Amino acid sequence: MTYFHMLEPSAFDESTSSIRSVQSEVDDYDALDDAFWWDHGYRHLPDQLHIAPGDRVLDVGCRTGKSARWLANAHRAQVLGTDPSPAMIRTAEERPTLGVRYRRTPRGSLRGIPDSSADAAYAGFVVSCEFLDPLVEQLFSEVLRVLRPGSRFTVLDVNPSAVGIHFPGIVYGQLGRTARPGEMVPLSLQRRDGTWTRSRRLHRPLGSVRGMLESAGFTVDRIDIPLVRTLVLSSRQPAEHAPFYLLTSRT
Repeated sequence: MTYFHMLEPSAFDESTSSIRSVQSEVDDYDALDDAFWWDHGYRHLPDQLHIAPGDRVLDVGCRTGKSARWLANAHRAQVLGTDPSPAMIRTAEERPTLGVRYRRTPRGSLRGIPDSSADAAYAGFVVSCEFLDPLVEQLFSEVLRVLRPGSRFTVLDVNPSAVGIHFPGIVYGQLGRTARPGEMVPLSLQRRDGTWTRSRRLHRPLGSVRGMLESAGFTVDRIDIPLVRTLVLSSRQPAEHAPFYLLTSRT
C-alpha cells in the first residue's frame, strides 16, 4: 500500500502556536457523546467525496483521529490526519491504524504536504472553530494546493440556521436569539456520562463559507443540509430540523 509521501517536517516551536491544547482537552473531547454527529454528519462523507478503496484522503483538523481510523477501516482509504494541537496528534498516534498517518500543522497551513498529493479532503467542525477569516481562507488555499485536479473537498460543520434547537447531545446558540455573522455563539455538547461542556463557535453563514471556498479557487458542487426529527425547546413539538451542513466543492 502506498501512503502519502510527506516532506521532512520543518521545525517550529510549539510556543509559536496560538492553540494551547493540553491532555485535559483531549480527554474532554474523547468523553463527548458523538453518536449523533456520526449518524447525521460524518457518515455522509464517503458519498460526498466519492471515496474509493486506496484513495488518499486528507482529514483537516483530525483531533484524536476517530474519523481517519473509520475511513481507513470501513472504506480502505489511506488517510493523513492533520491538526494544530500537539496533544491531539500525540493521542491519535497512540491509536495506530493501518493506512492512517498523522501530522501536526500550524493553523491555516498544511506545511510539508506536497502539492497534488491527495485524492479527497474534508474538514469536520473546523471552520466554526477558527475565529479568524484570513486563516480559514489560507487553509482553503492550502487544501486546494494539496488536492489533485478534479478531486473534492467537503466542509462539515454546525448549521448556522440551527440556533437554539435542542438536538441529541448538542445545542448551538441560545433559544430565541438570532446570531449575527461574526458573533461568538455558545455551543453545548453532552458527554457520555450525561454532563455537558460548553465552548464557543464563530457564527459564519453558509454564504460566507461558500464565498471563501470560491475565492480560494474551488467550485462548489453541492450544499447538503440533512434533516432530522427533533424537538424545539420552546414548544416540545417534534419537527424537521438540520443540525449540520455539508458543503462540497471540487478543484
